[in-house]
Parts: sequence; structure tokens; C-alpha cells
Amino acid sequence: MLISLATRKEFREWMTGWVLRQIDEEFQNAGLHVDPYYESTMQGERRRLIDTYYHAIDFTDWGQVNRLLKVYETVIDQAESTNSEQLPKFIKCLSRDGFIYEEHRILPKGGQLALKGISQIAIHFDASYINTQVARIEASVDSDPALAIGSAKELVETCCKTILSERGVVVEEFMDLPKLVKVTLKELNLAPEDVKAPKKETDTAKKAEEAMKRLLQNLGGIAGSLAELRNLLGTGHGPDGKVKGPKPHHAKLAAGAATTFVMFLFESHRENLSKTKLHDQADAKP
Repeated sequence: MLISLATRKEFREWMTGWVLRQIDEEFQNAGLHVDPYYESTMQGERRRLIDTYYHAIDFTDWGQVNRLLKVYETVIDQAESTNSEQLPKFIKCLSRDGFIYEEHRILPKGGQLALKGISQIAIHFDASYINTQVARIEASVDSDPALAIGSAKELVETCCKTILSERGVVVEEFMDLPKLVKVTLKELNLAPEDVKAPKKETDTAKKAEEAMKRLLQNLGGIAGSLAELRNLLGTGHGPDGKVKGPKPHHAKLAAGAATTFVMFLFESHRENLSKTKLHDQADAKP
């Protein structure tokens, strides 16, 4: 869950001070709607109404949760403007869930937006171990940078294996990460050589093709760099005793690169599966 039950309760209790129309307006303006088939058993008309909105939200879906956070921003603005003693409680609840309140916005803590997105995708593909790796990165970036770097490398590795497994591709058991990434990019038609400009090439199209090829080459290079960094500074290998350990900003760089790469791979995989499904459906029509 991206927002805990405790956090939902704190905000719900504040909103019981609103009139019913305001509750409807705030949720609907954020793009959220009640579940018409759900009958809440909570005490109080306002609590029941809020509960029907909550029940319709998938709290593992970042898009839906992000809309709810818009409602919560209104709550915090009110608490802030009235100097309410409740404000620190809201901030503390959000912090436990991985959010900060800054300039009237509720935002994921540094680098955690991509991690939350990966968690959502992992649920979609039933890749539960990825959530464990995400949690490990989140918890160790500041407290144990070496562990975060090692986990970032493992995240990319697990992502590639999950995608290839979904697509029925068998890989060697102990394939190193750069080769694993290369196989994955090729399977997704994302290898540099797969990029082709339109037949009627213009000068702009040729330049765009070359730029995209360079970008994909650099993207593939992330895997090699992560593996090397993990070998030198991360967990899993015993470095020279004189080697200074990595700092949190090194871990954040590794985690940021890994999460960006993993999001790109998973989104490409999902889009490719959707196109394949549509193609198969078209072929099946008489």
C-alpha cells in the first residue's frame, strides 16, 4: 500500500469536520468517485461517505493515490492556516509513508517516486521480490549506501529476468548483468541496431536515429557501471580494507539510475505486450 491505514484515518477524521457537499467536491475535483455498490458500516454520515471514496481507490496504484494526495493537500493547507495541532501529525504520517509536504504539495521523498512506480509495476507482473528490493533501497540509501548500491544492481537484474521470463525467454543461470541487459534490450527491440529511421529519410530523421542509438547505448552502459560499482563499493564483495565506503549521494545516483532504467524496461515490456495482444486479436478475427 502506498498510503497506510493510519494515514488514511488521520486525514479522514479531519474531513469529518467538512459538510457532505465539500467532501464530494474535493474528491470529485481530484478525479475520484465513490464505489456505488459499497455500503460502509462506519459510524457517522461523513465517515461513511469518505469510506466509500476510499473503498474505490486502489492504494497500490500510484495514479489513483496521487489524486487522493490532492485532497490531502487541501486538508494540510487548512490545518496550516488555522495553526492546528493536527498539522505535525499529518506531516509525521506522510513521512512514514515516504512523502514530504513542501510548498503546498505532497511529494515522494527524494528518488522515491520512481521506486513507488516500480512497486506498482511489480504488483502488475506479480514480481513480489522486486518490492523487497525497492524497500531495501529506500531503507538503506542514507544508512547503508553500500547495501543500496548492491540492491540497485540486483533490482536491474531481477527486472530483466522477470521480463524475459514473462516472454518465455530462457537465459543462462549465471549470466552476468551486462549480458543479461543486452539480451533484454534485444528482446524488447531496444538494441541500438533496432532503431531505424523512416524509409523516406530526412536529415532530421537521420540525426534523430543516431541520437536514439547513442541514448540506448548509454542506457545499456548503466548495467555495466552498476555491476562495476557494486563490485568495488557495494555489498556482495569484500573490498580492500583501505577503500573508503560510498556516501549517500553515491547510493542515490546508483538508485536513481537503476530505477529510471527499470521503469523504462518495464514500460517498454508492457507496451510491447499490449501491441502483441491487439495483433493476435486482429489475426483471430474471421
